[in-house]
Amino acid sequence: MTTYFSKRALHAFAATAVVCALLASSLTANAALAWTQRASSTTVNLYDVAVKGSTLIAVGDSGIIRRSTDGGLNWNSVPSGTEQQLRDVDFASNGDGSLYAVGSFGTVIKSSNEGASWSAVTVGSAETFESVAVVDGQNIAIGGANGTLLTTTDWGQTWQLRQLGSTRKVTAVESRSSAALILAFLDNGVPMRSENFGATWAEGSMTGFDNMLDIEMLNSSIAYASGLSGRVVKTTNGGISWTDTATPASVSTEALHDIALHDSTNLMVVGTSGTIISTNDSGNTWTKETLSIGNNLFGIAAVNNSYTKHAVVASSGVIITSDLAPTLAPSAPTNLMAAGVSANTNYSTNSATPSISWTASVKGSADIAGYQVKIDSGTFFSVGIVTQYTLPSLTNGLHTIRVRAIDTAGTASDEAIVSFTVDTVAPSVSAPTPTASSIGATTAFTITATDNGSYVNYCRLFVNGAEQGSMDLKSAQQNTYGRSYYFATAGSFALTARCVDNAGNASTGAATTINLNDDGSRGSTPADTTPSAALSYLSSNPSQGVADGATNVYVTVTVRNAAGIALANKSVSLVTSRPQTDSITTIASVTNDVGQASFYVRSSTVGVSQLTAVIGGSTVASAGLTFGTQQSPVIPGQPTPGALIKLACPPSADVNHICRAVYFVSQGKRHAFPNSKVYFSWYPDFSNVQTVSAETMASLMLGKNMVYHPGVKMVKFVTNPRVYAVGKGGLLRGVTSEAVAKGLYGTTWNKKIDDISDAFVGDYVFGLDVASASDFSPLSEAAAVPTPLYN
Repeated sequence: MTTYFSKRALHAFAATAVVCALLASSLTANAALAWTQRASSTTVNLYDVAVKGSTLIAVGDSGIIRRSTDGGLNWNSVPSGTEQQLRDVDFASNGDGSLYAVGSFGTVIKSSNEGASWSAVTVGSAETFESVAVVDGQNIAIGGANGTLLTTTDWGQTWQLRQLGSTRKVTAVESRSSAALILAFLDNGVPMRSENFGATWAEGSMTGFDNMLDIEMLNSSIAYASGLSGRVVKTTNGGISWTDTATPASVSTEALHDIALHDSTNLMVVGTSGTIISTNDSGNTWTKETLSIGNNLFGIAAVNNSYTKHAVVASSGVIITSDLAPTLAPSAPTNLMAAGVSANTNYSTNSATPSISWTASVKGSADIAGYQVKIDSGTFFSVGIVTQYTLPSLTNGLHTIRVRAIDTAGTASDEAIVSFTVDTVAPSVSAPTPTASSIGATTAFTITATDNGSYVNYCRLFVNGAEQGSMDLKSAQQNTYGRSYYFATAGSFALTARCVDNAGNASTGAATTINLNDDGSRGSTPADTTPSAALSYLSSNPSQGVADGATNVYVTVTVRNAAGIALANKSVSLVTSRPQTDSITTIASVTNDVGQASFYVRSSTVGVSQLTAVIGGSTVASAGLTFGTQQSPVIPGQPTPGALIKLACPPSADVNHICRAVYFVSQGKRHAFPNSKVYFSWYPDFSNVQTVSAETMASLMLGKNMVYHPGVKMVKFVTNPRVYAVGKGGLLRGVTSEAVAKGLYGTTWNKKIDDISDAFVGDYVFGLDVASASDFSPLSEAAAVPTPLYN
């Protein structure tokens, strides 16, 4: 089933539109007119505006009426006598000052003093009215729901219900003083016409049917109509046939709500998302402009029928007016980029002299004289009339490049900006460990790889020069990567790791040589499972805590044996030398496959806490953790892996401001938490979220969205009733019955289900069903992934 919306009914979508703050009075990017927002003293949607000379009337939700008598510069509130939605308003086309407004549930009001005061009109119908056409005070036509079309020819004393032969909504109706002709459109796009002011009707012809939202007649022959799919049609024979104008393809997804018709060749049309199109050749060619506010534009009127002065009303109470623009600057260069720099390279390059390129600016009031470039905090310098330039030698690190156009009058365009990291240094790669194995054994080898520029992209394991495949990131905090290798035979094996950073720099670490003699045993001797206090260690992030009793420090205990092999499945306890002032929360007490257990530690007292990791009564690692008075500083440069980051919020930021978004940093990328529910499945509060600059945020490539912490909650999608358990890496496993759900999460299982928007289905993967409670352990799943670094 196809649903059509009238131009007034499209207000339902306005609640989802983002109303951006105006940064300047000029709202267009490339228009010949300057648009200025005016104070309306309302935030409700305004659906139409009517004009007589310099008097303007705007109507909208809740019976709101705003009136201007100075061409739209100032607007006052006028009581309408109704709280119903007002959808359309029209001054008499003969100029006698008659004024009608129509709306929901049979609402009709009129004014005899150009909108200064209003009175109700009884028309004998409770249908919702979409459109009104006022020929003069004596002759009026109204169209609305269920095929309703009413006319009066006696100053509104009596109203006749006209028969159109359809129950489809009448979305637009228009008539002029020059004839008894009425033109109308139904909501299935069928054009209708009457030559006797509604007594009888005939269908017009039009190729393809789209819901048309407005009609404007110039005379009994020429009229234009606008509607969905960016369509504007015209008739030159009084509505007998309608033909398409050549509207731009870029508006094909927009709804064009209202028309300001100046003469037979000049008109301007407004629509969704700040769209305005205009033509001066009867629609053969069009000019498009987009207002930066982005609101849905519902109504337009030409003040004194001027070609340059207009008033436009929009969603959220926005009113804007136009006049001739001041001298136009060139448009900003577009598509500015550095060669070889993209999201795939984490916006980095290994060239110290990268070339930049851009798309040429469009001239404004004067021709383009050339382009200027600015590097970081330097000054602009000229590079000529070019669209490509090789930068001088840059140091390693983050750089911001700005390019602008200059015209022959010396007027500068807005700047195009690109940021990227120059990294000419290859990663530092260690030799693989452990240094021993046995025939028939599968050994997990790990290396440490660090890169202070663009961050490590990937590492691969080689045995005797043959690539074995990619090494998985085991711990972003420790920069460790791992891959297992099976030793099937005796021999000498040289193991190396080759790592490549995001900028393309590569290096191979030192070799570890393992010699295996065939003594008749095959995978017989298990690895030493005794923890080594010399090789086990304790680390923290951040390195210093805040003594406020609330801010957590993430502490990791890494357990290894005497050969340096990570020991899994070791139960670790963590104790502090200051138990009266410190609090320790266990995240995962049993070591994972890289030998790590994890904890949160916080303290209320300034000083040093000596932390000790204990296994089976024996100390395996110890380190001091300092708690001071300083809050976590803004992260300089690139945030460290595992960090939680956000932008600083301006004082006026509301809850939906972009600065509220929190990201998790891993492998040089930032991963967004889709909502607070996902965030709180990982973290108890926002105490560890740090603020970064906009440039630092922009330098981090966007990665995949964060998913729910395994084992913490069950989930379902909004349009699918099936419930899933969450495993590692966003693995969703269908829970087959209520009994299974109760076995997993207890009698309150139904309170442990979160809805996921269908938009995020791509963030997850689907696995085997959970057919019994023994198939899935929420506690084990959660413990195995203490932080997102393990997910």
